[in-house]
Amino acid sequence: MIRDNRFSLLLFSRQVGKSTISTIYLLWVAIFQDDQRLLLVANKENTAKEIFRRVRFAYENLPNWLKAPVSYYGLE
Repeated sequence: MIRDNRFSLLLFSRQVGKSTISTIYLLWVAIFQDDQRLLLVANKENTAKEIFRRVRFAYENLPNWLKAPVSYYGLE
């Protein structure tokens, strides 16, 4: 649903893995969609940085044949 609709409104309770699902989806878009720019937004700067760290960790733990070269992570 998120992939096919530009705007999505999702209703979730607390502690159900929203950040984890968002991390996986962000990584999928970054790897498999051509010419993408991704914006990660959160209610606090530290929360956004933590989610970005999760995306980076997930990427770094992918098998080498699936990784595209990264020249710049953006938060260094």
